[in-house]
Amino acid sequence: MAILTPGLDYLGLFVARSVLPPIVFTHTVLSWLSIPGSGSDGIYWICLVLSLPVSYYLNLLRIWIIEELELRELGAVRVPEVKGRWPGNLDLLLGRLKQGKDGYPLESLEGLTRKYGKILTTKIMGMNRIVTVDPGHMKAMLATDFQDWEKGPSFRHQNGSVLGSGVFNMTETCGNFTVS
Repeated sequence: MAILTPGLDYLGLFVARSVLPPIVFTHTVLSWLSIPGSGSDGIYWICLVLSLPVSYYLNLLRIWIIEELELRELGAVRVPEVKGRWPGNLDLLLGRLKQGKDGYPLESLEGLTRKYGKILTTKIMGMNRIVTVDPGHMKAMLATDFQDWEKGPSFRHQNGSVLGSGVFNMTETCGNFTVS
């Protein structure tokens, strides 16, 4: 079995989950409706291209509604979210890349924590990342409430090559044996 680099693995999953479904759906609907003039001319291709951002934003709306329902059920509040100027907060991503190249990688967090507080969310291209600089949160995650901070399959997959299967990258059940 061939092992893909993390970048190729991410791109493959992105295409399979985000690009193919709206294109296949749009192609099927246009073929089924057999709209006159939608075969080889520009209308067909415009619909295919527009299906990508429409599908992307509908999925973001679906995720937001699910999160809101879960927050209301738990009586929780949403973590302050960093708002960028560009769609998908791409300006935040480019700023972080520039900062990592020209300065210290996490230096930009200082300004964000001054503006948003000790805990904040960055949502870049629809992927949520919660960031905290609160020592109480760190203590809870690493010492007192370690068992309550399950990282999840996405975190383990993304960080497995760096963290391995050690204490910071394990499942909840595995962590109970180690910490107890």
